[in-house]
Amino acid sequence: MFDLIIKNGTLVTAEWSAKGDLAIKNGKIAVIGERITGAAKTIDAEGKLVMPGLIDPHVHISQTFKDQKSADDFHTGTVSAAYGGNTTIIDFATQWDKSYDLVQTLVNRRNLADGNVVFDYSLHACPTKSSEDTITILSKLMEMGVPSFKVYLTYKKQGRMMDDA
Repeated sequence: MFDLIIKNGTLVTAEWSAKGDLAIKNGKIAVIGERITGAAKTIDAEGKLVMPGLIDPHVHISQTFKDQKSADDFHTGTVSAAYGGNTTIIDFATQWDKSYDLVQTLVNRRNLADGNVVFDYSLHACPTKSSEDTITILSKLMEMGVPSFKVYLTYKKQGRMMDDA
């Protein structure tokens, strides 16, 4: 039994496109074929394209810049992105408060996102402290699923800049 079947659509990948059905189980594509049956829910995509979702690797949700905060929170921002065809975003966990280490900065940011995003997300870790502690903690962040790091060598007045050392 599948969770969802999308029937009769034009399936599009990077290599090919063809009319067919797509079955999903546990959040993953399980079968691509024709006349697939046996799902809790079925969507008829006749006349529609069925394509992979997009990944936006650079978004700023509910983040402060100068003295203003971006308009969207994680819920409204991801709903809006989904309407535009995105299924994943990568936002930023910037270490604005230097009293928190980068792990706590990441946890705080995840607490804002978890339960509010409507699809997959990740966070770039953005350290702002040049220190041994910052270097030491990088492996822990990778274990926690951080895919990338962003280091600012500008925006000194805003507190983002790390020194070149």
